[in-house]
Amino acid sequence: VSQNQVSQNQVSQNQVSQNQVSQNQVSQNQVSQNQVSQNQVSQNQLSQNQVSQNQVSQNQVSQNQVSQNKSVYMAFLNSISERVSSMRSGFINVNSYAGSRIDADHKYNNFFDAVQYFPRALQIGFLSPFPSTWLEEGRQTGRVGKLLSGLEMIIWYLILLGFLYTILKEPSAIKPLAVVFLFSVIVIILLAYVVPNAGAIYRMRQAYMIPFFLFGSYGLHLIRNDFFKYTKSSKQL
Repeated sequence: VSQNQVSQNQVSQNQVSQNQVSQNQVSQNQVSQNQVSQNQVSQNQLSQNQVSQNQVSQNQVSQNQVSQNKSVYMAFLNSISERVSSMRSGFINVNSYAGSRIDADHKYNNFFDAVQYFPRALQIGFLSPFPSTWLEEGRQTGRVGKLLSGLEMIIWYLILLGFLYTILKEPSAIKPLAVVFLFSVIVIILLAYVVPNAGAIYRMRQAYMIPFFLFGSYGLHLIRNDFFKYTKSSKQL
């Protein structure tokens, strides 16, 4: 009996020791799994950090490229503006005796100066010489020449009115010559940018005003017909 008890005690002790060993193994496995999971998390964090750093570096590179491209474009546009300004200054120096100067002191230091001057160039290119100068005495043409230019400008203003009326009433009539009109507008505006003399602009733009005269006359004809139609309808009422 005592031997059996001893053997049973040994068996129970063996089981206890085996259980402890198995528990130790389980705890070790859990520790190793935790370490593996932590390593994976740290690796994922490292990879995410690397990806974010790569994205930041790529964004910086793209921003640098955009800024470089902008600087190249702006340098090119500024060089064009400076070239136009130098041509304008050269025209002033060559024609220093001219009496119909306009904005003679204006210069284009950069592209933004040229853009800001665009409304003024549009006004000078198409509407100068202005009515305030029609009664003045010209240095070369005298008062008679100024009066004649004023009469021509009145006709030109009417032609522009007819041209605008044609655009509103029958824009399809102008479409076949849209490229010609665009070219004429560009040349007239460039003349206003380069030539600081109303008399010179007045002479140089004559050839480019021909398309406006054609469709402006047609527009005046439309205005006349619409006016008579309106008067007839009002009389019938």
